[in-house]
Amino acid sequence: MIKVHLFEMKKTYHLCLSGGDETIFRDLEDYHMGFNYFAIALYKTDSTGLAEAFMSTHTHQAVQTSAPEEFMYNFRRPYSLYFNHKYQRTGRLGESNHFTMEVIGYHHRVAAITYIIRNGVVPELVRSFTKEQAFDFSLKGFG
Repeated sequence: MIKVHLFEMKKTYHLCLSGGDETIFRDLEDYHMGFNYFAIALYKTDSTGLAEAFMSTHTHQAVQTSAPEEFMYNFRRPYSLYFNHKYQRTGRLGESNHFTMEVIGYHHRVAAITYIIRNGVVPELVRSFTKEQAFDFSLKGFG
């Protein structure tokens, strides 16, 4: 008997979690926890991280996954529990829905990854912040 294993094809997604009006990464420990939960979500969902940028009010990720909703759940839920405990608050962290866009094709992938990496670097992309505010936590420092 021949066994056939069916695997879901991983697709590339641009994902964003926004804090809305709230700062969701307030200090170095918050960024470290965010990075850790990002890595754990990648592991739990058998996903691959292509690019990421963590800023004080939102995050961007380019991820290859077969389950973008599951990935975001595994990133957002534990970070929210940590954040709520640390800052003695309750409720959902950030906006009710996260941004998800499937990235199709080579040129779209290059554009999405470039946007994500530059998001923490180029002030015009995030006009409400100065360059000194929490933009050291993206891949821009590793090039």
